[in-house]
Amino acid sequence: MLEPKNEQLGELGIDEAVESTAVSVHDAISKLEASNDNVEIAGEVFDDKTTVYLNLKAAMEAVQEIHPNANLDKIYLQKFNGGIRGESRENGTYIDPREALNLSRLIHTILHEVSHQDGRLASEPVVDAYARAKAAVLGYNIAGDVSEEYKADLDSYYEWLENVKDPNESVQDAAIRFYEMYDLENYEGIFEAHERIYKNMDAAAQDAAFEKFQKAFPDLDWKGDGRFHLVDKAA
Repeated sequence: MLEPKNEQLGELGIDEAVESTAVSVHDAISKLEASNDNVEIAGEVFDDKTTVYLNLKAAMEAVQEIHPNANLDKIYLQKFNGGIRGESRENGTYIDPREALNLSRLIHTILHEVSHQDGRLASEPVVDAYARAKAAVLGYNIAGDVSEEYKADLDSYYEWLENVKDPNESVQDAAIRFYEMYDLENYEGIFEAHERIYKNMDAAAQDAAFEKFQKAFPDLDWKGDGRFHLVDKAA
C-alpha cells in the first residue's frame, strides 16, 4: 500500500478506507472515451477527462509491458480516505482515481500494487524496489512522493541489497532477483544471502544488518531452528 509524502495513514480497515464503489480501469477508459462532458469515475469528477483517459490507457500499456503476468482485468479504480493511493487485495488491485492525474505516479502506484500479488507479498520495500527496478529496465521513470518513513525503509532495503548482491550484480538486478525469491517463497535463499555477510561482521554491524533484514522482510519469523518462516498470523 502506497501513501503520499507527509501524510500518515491511520489504522484504517478496508471499510473505513474505501470512499466509493470500485470501477474497473477498462470500464473507466470506455466511459471516458464515450463522454463529451465532465466524467465521474469511482467517486471522483474529472474536468480534464482527456488527460485522465490518455494517462489510464498509457499506464495500462506500461504495466502490461513491465509486468506481463499482471491481470489487467483485475485492476480497479476506487476512491480512498486517509491518503491511501492504492491497495492490493485477494480479488485484485485497487487504485485511487486521483492517481490518474499524473502518468508517472499512476504507473508507479499500479505497478507497486500489482507486484503485491493480490496481497500475497507483504513487504513494502521489497515490492517497491522491484517495481522501480523493472520499470527502469524498460526506461520508465516512476519515482513518486512517499512518506519519510516509507522512504527510510526503502533506503534501508537498498543498503541491505548493496551488501548481499553478487559482486558483478547491480542493486537494480538484485532487487529483481530477491523479489523473485520472495515470490517463490525461497526464504532459505534469502536468509543464506544474508548469512554470508552477517557472519563476517562485528556485533554492532550484525545488529544493524539484522535490523535492515527485519525491515525488509517483516513477514518472516525467526523460529530458532536456523530458518525463517512466514509469520503465523493466527498465533
